[in-house]
Amino acid sequence: MTVIKIHLGLEVVATGKKKLVLSEEFDRLLSKSDHRMAAFDEEAGPQAANLAAARQTKERVVDLRDTMIAGIVWAHHASIATRYVARFSDISPAVVNPWPAWSHASSCYPDNNGGAVGRILSAIPEKIQKSSVTRS
Repeated sequence: MTVIKIHLGLEVVATGKKKLVLSEEFDRLLSKSDHRMAAFDEEAGPQAANLAAARQTKERVVDLRDTMIAGIVWAHHASIATRYVARFSDISPAVVNPWPAWSHASSCYPDNNGGAVGRILSAIPEKIQKSSVTRS
């Protein structure tokens, strides 16, 4: 799901240096992760369905893609790194926003500190360590 959302975002960015840099950074991130992706599978599906039902009962409207991502996170006892923390405020895995310290422009262009991906990857472990990952 996230790969789809990122590729969609890259496709709608106007052609130019920003699009090129973001595409290269994403490719670098995929290479660093050895292209390992958590799948929406038979474990994540029921988790997402339970969450969707709970949200529907509370009349809370959340994009299905975000609910599916939350199901994957629950199934893998993981954390979510996103700038859209409010979309995941009703789940118990740790939700971290590694982006607020950077302006949009500085997070999109590489620099001498490893570029946007390097800064994001270096920020996530510290923030996750400070939060507990639990499931209810």
